[in-house]
Amino acid sequence: MLVSNLTSGALWLILLAVSGGRWLLVMGAVYVATWSLFFAAVYAREPISPRRRALAWGLPWIVAVLLWTGLAAGIGGDDSGSDFLPSLGFGLLIATPCFAGWQMVAFVVRRFWAPSSA
Repeated sequence: MLVSNLTSGALWLILLAVSGGRWLLVMGAVYVATWSLFFAAVYAREPISPRRRALAWGLPWIVAVLLWTGLAAGIGGDDSGSDFLPSLGFGLLIATPCFAGWQMVAFVVRRFWAPSSA
């Protein structure tokens, strides 16, 4: 779990580095490392309950939405709070495919490059 999430995160961060988003690269690297360790810790204990699984997948996604929402609110300029809903929409629009893409590539890494237990 840890290796697949870190590998997937590194691939996505390489794409980000090529695009020139240096400070987003740092923020992304911290996010990927933190939540990769979180996933590894959660899945280290077997069996995992459905409730725990839902929390394990929901928490990193919610944090990603909040990070992107905060970023959008900071770009907005005024501190009136009137732009919270558009910022939240931006957070959902960006964080959801980013998180899903990260986890889809991690799934592929786990499925095809995991050492066999033969």
